[in-house]
Amino acid sequence: IGMICLFGFISTSTKGKQISQYKKPKKALLVIDTQEDFIGKNNKVNNRYRNVDEVLERINLIQRRCDFQGYPVIYIRQEFSGLAGKMMSKVFMKGAAIQGNPGVLMDKRLKIFSQNEFTKNRGDAFCNPKLDEFLRENEINELFLCGLDGEYCVHTTAKGALNRGYKVNIFVDGILLGKPENYNQLIQEYYNEGISLYNSSLIKISSKN
Repeated sequence: IGMICLFGFISTSTKGKQISQYKKPKKALLVIDTQEDFIGKNNKVNNRYRNVDEVLERINLIQRRCDFQGYPVIYIRQEFSGLAGKMMSKVFMKGAAIQGNPGVLMDKRLKIFSQNEFTKNRGDAFCNPKLDEFLRENEINELFLCGLDGEYCVHTTAKGALNRGYKVNIFVDGILLGKPENYNQLIQEYYNEGISLYNSSLIKISSKN
């Protein structure tokens, strides 16, 4: 029961104060959890994700296009640390993403466009206050998200951003799901929550607003 409660805590989106109304607001791209332990050649999750090569190619394209548009590219990495974190990793993630292990690094196929990197110990990247500080200092009010898992860390981060007043967009062809059969339902959830949907060509597919 204790581990289930801990998992519930880790998979819950965070809340924070609302962002300011900037005179010249900016946009940024978050690339989430595309790490060796999750999708690398020797990943620890038994090749849970499919079509990794194709999705990573699209993520690299997304990065290149966002960088060309002048959007900061920000990398988010999962890192479990401490006794509770390591237990979580071993029970739920087969020992993946434990701090200090080489598998916490980004997949070698991912092109790196910046040194903007933040680690997290929960699903929601906003659990690291330094991410929110960086976004506020740079007067960013709109985020584009890609990476994995579309149902979990991407989704909880999106909701954490919405909770703070950020406008949120997700690249629907730039996410990976451990359960691809849930894709259509997930996309509908994004839409219902007010998340705008884009493809890797930066073309808006759908928006509730």
